[in-house]
Amino acid sequence: MQRSSLQIGPSRYKLKKHKWNAKVLGGSRGYHCDNNTIGLEKGLPKDMEAEVFMHEILHGIYYTFNLGKIIHEPCQDEVEESFVSAMSTALCTVFVQNPWLLTYFQKAFRK
Repeated sequence: MQRSSLQIGPSRYKLKKHKWNAKVLGGSRGYHCDNNTIGLEKGLPKDMEAEVFMHEILHGIYYTFNLGKIIHEPCQDEVEESFVSAMSTALCTVFVQNPWLLTYFQKAFRK
């Protein structure tokens, strides 16, 4: 990850890398904050960094697209379908708004 920001729908997130610190990261390798910041641990292997980065992007999508409201609907079948539809639209939006991400993930997972 060499970019300084990421666009998720209408929200721009700052991207930061940190030396691992239990007070900052706890037991995790990354974080998503309400102040539109995604942070990752410095020095992770590329494939692990990419997986953690995607995880944190999904947190950003969850909050930006207000998916909590969808997930807590009463009917499970409708919840699952609504969630899957929202996530697929959201992920496509993120990749269209940030074309460099596809190359980033492709390179990270090449053997």
